[in-house]
Amino acid sequence: MKVLLVESDASLRNARFEAISERGHAVESTTPDAACRDEARLRPDVVVWTDGTQAPPAGLGSPVVLVGSVANGQIHVVLRLPAGVSSARLCAELADLDVGARPDSPATDALLASLPRDLRDRVEVVLALFDQPSRARVAEDGLGVVVEGRLTFPERWVAVLERLGGDRRILGEETQTGNVVRLVVRFDRSGLPEGVDTVIRPGDPWPEDGAFAIDCDGITLGPDRFLSLCDRVRQARRRGRDVALVHVPNHLRLCLEAVGRGGDLPMRRMAGPRLAPTLADLWR
Repeated sequence: MKVLLVESDASLRNARFEAISERGHAVESTTPDAACRDEARLRPDVVVWTDGTQAPPAGLGSPVVLVGSVANGQIHVVLRLPAGVSSARLCAELADLDVGARPDSPATDALLASLPRDLRDRVEVVLALFDQPSRARVAEDGLGVVVEGRLTFPERWVAVLERLGGDRRILGEETQTGNVVRLVVRFDRSGLPEGVDTVIRPGDPWPEDGAFAIDCDGITLGPDRFLSLCDRVRQARRRGRDVALVHVPNHLRLCLEAVGRGGDLPMRRMAGPRLAPTLADLWR
């Protein structure tokens, strides 16, 4: 999203600029006196007006996010935030306004469709936990798939998020409206469990040792042959082998549950954190 930031205080303007640009927005900053000229040149998706000394001029044609109480009734204010609002809260609100990254956009639909089955399931579970899934953000960041949105009473969902795995961070907390946080979850795009790098297909020979996953995506096995594969995996796990079934088609999952074998499904272990510790520290 293209953002024009308007602030007369240079230090505050620079701090806001860094925070907004780090969230992936294309940002330019200016002063109140030059706002109309720069807005006409840049044609931003939104003007973020944080200056508390002057009201936004009527000549602005872009939607305005207004921080503070100084207002002009002739401008189109899409969002009003209190003076002194944190950069984390401001960036969270901008993410909500970024319609190009919402899950119901064609680009996001295409991204979800391209993900491995298990990873797509995890992303959809996280979206379902959010207060407003339609205003969440789903994108690729070069390291994996990122899901971002607002979550109320997150302690209720701690166990679910732990089970889903991935790298998580909190961008800020809104205490005025209850226990609401801005949650970001990042998954490795492969969708594999943590510690598993070797992947085979159901008919391939098994590795001699080490952890591995059997990728069931798109397999044509009937229920009987699939249950036989599950029996072999169960026996191997009892002997201490680390074997995971991944990307199991829905109809075969239902077959396992129908014969009382739903307990086998934890063999589809959810992926854990995939970033190296140094990268994880940077990402957080």
